[in-house]
Amino acid sequence: MRTGWLLIVLLAIGVGLPVAALARGQAALSVPLYVAPERLTGDVRVRIDGAAVVVESASFLPLLVKVLEPDLYRHISTLPTDGGFWTLEALAGAGLHLEFDPSRVALLLTLAPGQQKTETVSLVGRGGPGSGAPLQLARQNTIFTLRGRALNISESTTGGDMGWEPFTLNLQAAQRFGQLGNFVLEGDGFFQDRSDTPWQRGGVRAVYDLPEDAVRISLGDVLASTTGFQGNGNFAGIGINRNYGALQPERVIRPTGNQSFLLDRRSTIDVYVNNVRTQQIVLGPGRYTLTDLVFASGASTVQLDITDDAGNRQSVTFDAFSDPDLLQAGLLDFGLNGGMLARTDASSRTYDSGDMVSTSFMRYGVTDSLTAGVNLQTRSRDNRTLAGGDIALGTSFGIWSLVIARGVNSIGADGISSTVAYSFETNRDSGSNHSIDAALTTTDADFADVFTDTPFNSIARDYNLRWRYFLPDSRTMSLSTRYGVGRSDTADQWENTASFSKGMILGGVPLSAQVSFSASDGRSEAPVYGMFLSLSLNFGDSGQVQGSYNSVGDAASASWYGQTGYGVDTLSGRGTLRRDNEGDSADGAVRYQGNRLNLGFEHRAAFADHAFDRRSQQSSLDFETARLQADGQLA
Repeated sequence: MRTGWLLIVLLAIGVGLPVAALARGQAALSVPLYVAPERLTGDVRVRIDGAAVVVESASFLPLLVKVLEPDLYRHISTLPTDGGFWTLEALAGAGLHLEFDPSRVALLLTLAPGQQKTETVSLVGRGGPGSGAPLQLARQNTIFTLRGRALNISESTTGGDMGWEPFTLNLQAAQRFGQLGNFVLEGDGFFQDRSDTPWQRGGVRAVYDLPEDAVRISLGDVLASTTGFQGNGNFAGIGINRNYGALQPERVIRPTGNQSFLLDRRSTIDVYVNNVRTQQIVLGPGRYTLTDLVFASGASTVQLDITDDAGNRQSVTFDAFSDPDLLQAGLLDFGLNGGMLARTDASSRTYDSGDMVSTSFMRYGVTDSLTAGVNLQTRSRDNRTLAGGDIALGTSFGIWSLVIARGVNSIGADGISSTVAYSFETNRDSGSNHSIDAALTTTDADFADVFTDTPFNSIARDYNLRWRYFLPDSRTMSLSTRYGVGRSDTADQWENTASFSKGMILGGVPLSAQVSFSASDGRSEAPVYGMFLSLSLNFGDSGQVQGSYNSVGDAASASWYGQTGYGVDTLSGRGTLRRDNEGDSADGAVRYQGNRLNLGFEHRAAFADHAFDRRSQQSSLDFETARLQADGQLA
């Protein structure tokens, strides 16, 4: 059985070979540029000649000016080109660490301390570099977004209801009043037919921005920023938060430093481990951590693509190791939020004036290499308090950090949790770089944040260590180990993983291979030994063919993704075949992105116990559209 399904992996590559031949004549292609770790900056045109990749200066420089320290940018801009292109070696010689990731067909720019541009940017009355006249704000504008989803269950192995599920709509709107400056009223609502109370109000808030200070003041249903071991929950009150990045007032999922996320509605989650789609799961509303989910052994980067039952789509990415950011000397990052706890159910949103909540934090750049912070959460119910702090120190031999918190309440919780972490990465001109990450997390049995009613901390100490080695010929090797010391009836858990990946150019098309070997114990009665294999073939703007096999669970999958381009009037599609010990499944989706409407269709079929007469099938159709009005003009 395993040998037969290993052919799926080979089939995924074989299907792509004819397409690779068509791509050989492509002179140049546009690829995304990421500033490490995952900050998407824009698109850059590159040429691929065998194993060599060259970068077009004309499309690269406008992105560099946004992120590079001015002196380094001026130096890079004066480098001689070969027909308008730079080699990666030439950029490395000038001190810029840029590499091509064939698995994602993307450029990754890693900036050393001091290379990154630091400035406060006002969005009022300013254009971008070379944009000419300053942008003028409209006197008043309105934006209205509508998303809908319909689900049909045509077959079910559980014997549940079949047919059309209740149709859902999600509405989001914001109104800006120019006469009042940067004042905006925003909110969202939810509709579900065949319900006793079909309309449900979501969050509503008044927002006032201070762009020059990167501060947002909110009154109403606050979306609070969190840090460290702070929990997250919904409440109504007032919030004052500083955000040096993009402001995202309509986010549904709010990640925290403790690798947790909040779902406000029932959601379907596509799980990607190291850029490989491994599974699809459905979760109800609630708060989850990564320990609630099961991933492939040796996962270093986990991406969750989340679609709720109204068609809203969000992505959350977690890395196995995370350190507090170092702030520039003199910069202050903070959040001050407080109000009444909000509770939502299928019909309403209610507020409890007897259950007051506050969450706040402050982080300050003492020097360019030392950042310190404190944080506090309180809740009047049961006298709950979570107080903590963090410190990050950058040295020539790595970044050290400490995050610690103590949670107490009157119903039995009184404990401390802490994480000590170390991270070091070389940045050599040769392109051969090492990175080491280590972390130790200790958690008392009775530790809890203010939103957790009953503490359940089965692991007392969690040790993590990872070493990675990057070579200029697109080879990456890594070794990782984890050991969790269990308490009470929980057995100790351990996991060791060795992995290797290689990027190649096949007929002008990037091909990447990844293999890992793992050994683990603690989730079953005996140690589990496994092998994970992944092969992917990328076609630039056209898409990707991928196959993978995981001996744990005897899971084999083959997937395809393709698209006609980027932006308006584009069509994209994907398909996946999967077999494991539980059964077989197949799913496919197609999406059209238009000028005024986006449409998507997905069909999924699953066959339990490999029996084609025991199957479940469901189809979904979703759409989204938005309207923007500014000073009488409609878009």
